[in-house]
Amino acid sequence: MKSAKDEDFVADNLDSFLATWKAVKRPAKQPSDVRSRSELLLSTSSAVEAVGDPIVGREQLASSLRKMRELFGPGGDMMVYQMGLDAGRRSPLVPAKDYQVFSELFSDNDWGEIQSVDTDKALTSITVVLRSGFECEGQKSPAPNSQFVRGHLAGTFTQILGEEATCDEVRCIATGDDVCEFIVSRKSHNLIR
Repeated sequence: MKSAKDEDFVADNLDSFLATWKAVKRPAKQPSDVRSRSELLLSTSSAVEAVGDPIVGREQLASSLRKMRELFGPGGDMMVYQMGLDAGRRSPLVPAKDYQVFSELFSDNDWGEIQSVDTDKALTSITVVLRSGFECEGQKSPAPNSQFVRGHLAGTFTQILGEEATCDEVRCIATGDDVCEFIVSRKSHNLIR
């Protein structure tokens, strides 16, 4: 059973958690050498700069997100999605036809490997295929499980498209598929719902 104390803990620590999430797995760079905000912690600490590794790695992050879902049920899924949405909206802007930077963001943060990004000519629908998604690998679920990534894609593409985007996961490693596949669409052209 969830208590008000559990909910207060999550609310009080959400910003700190998001800041920790921004850590990357490579040696820290001087601000003048940084290509994107994804390469720095939002709240830089000298310990992270000295070590250059994330405070919370892939497995720890996946475990923390699972625990949040266990504690808060469907509300936990929504919280994880919102964390991803916020992180996506804060991501470096990626030109609509240059997905290399976008793919690097995922691989740099060890979230998985973007296998492909396909769009229609009008950019009303974008299909993203992700291998080795950190939320789903090694998990079993009756429903798609990539809440953080789904939120992140919606937030990132909201920036790219210049209008609110939605994201649906149509295939998922946790449900037995070989990849996680996402359909991102302009809210005004949502093809799934």
